[in-house]
Amino acid sequence: MADSWNRANPPLENMVVHPYVTPLVDQLKVLEKFPGKGGWTYVSLPEVPYENRFPFGMLRVCGSLDGYELGTVRLMPKGKRELFLPVNAGIRKALGKEAGAEVRVKLYKVPTPTAIPEELLACFRDSPGSLERFRSLSLQKQTLYLEDMEDAKTPEKQAAVILRLLRLLEKLSS
Repeated sequence: MADSWNRANPPLENMVVHPYVTPLVDQLKVLEKFPGKGGWTYVSLPEVPYENRFPFGMLRVCGSLDGYELGTVRLMPKGKRELFLPVNAGIRKALGKEAGAEVRVKLYKVPTPTAIPEELLACFRDSPGSLERFRSLSLQKQTLYLEDMEDAKTPEKQAAVILRLLRLLEKLSS
């Protein structure tokens, strides 16, 4: 049938368009589950390169599972320099799938933020010396705070990230 859903070649109206061109992963994968009560359900991603420059090798990605938009998420380390994508109950329910089922995984690496957001710059202007102290942090710490700001889904969460950073910078000045 021409109008039936084909997971390998979904119809164009079901395609999720991303601003990032080349996917890290675009293939069918099996949902797995860690053993034991409360074990996480996940997708193993041995083909995604492990990056030492991030804490525990975590990597920010965006994409979809069977067309279900994930937003920005972090891949977690599984051991032996292998990463996995946790698949929580809400996502499994939306997909109607559990461990053992196949899903189309399409993931893109989210670029590391390079610019300081205007909201943070405004706070730096109100706190003399804070921009210089921020720039004195390791590049990794700067990046983590910028990523946390970018990932904050509400103004309240973004304000909490800024407040946490300003408190850290204040401690550095004493």
